[in-house]
Amino acid sequence: MHVRVLAFRDGRPVTPAGEDVSAHLRWCVSGMYILEVGRVRGVDQLIEDAYDIRHILALDPLRSDGRAALDRIYKSESGVFDAGQFKAQCGCKSGAMGAARSRYFHSCIGIAPDRVILLMAEGTPEQLARRLRRRGCSDAVILDQGGSAGLWASWL
Repeated sequence: MHVRVLAFRDGRPVTPAGEDVSAHLRWCVSGMYILEVGRVRGVDQLIEDAYDIRHILALDPLRSDGRAALDRIYKSESGVFDAGQFKAQCGCKSGAMGAARSRYFHSCIGIAPDRVILLMAEGTPEQLARRLRRRGCSDAVILDQGGSAGLWASWL
């Protein structure tokens, strides 16, 4: 088992190169890739996968400073988070984002050589990736990216 980055075109899973993998796919999840071949992904990489910067940085829209920062980040016409625009705007490097990191409860799935590990825990994406790596995982994905964490599994 392993994690692959896929897209869906015409209802079929394809690799970034366009290869249809539907005949080989047994199950699929969607989420933020946090542990890649045993390496914890850094904040710069996580931002690329985030659809909402608040899953990475603790920016509270109810506080004036948080609202102002979010307004600057989402000022594009579409109102959608743009990682490239954000990086250019803040000129930031890993660890120097100028805001505290978000700690949410997340539902995660980790892939180890001999098992799949389901984890629901609080932390930053990097903390959860390290936790899964300590349990033998080489790859891991956050399934929910915050707020709506819930996990249920049943094996018969």
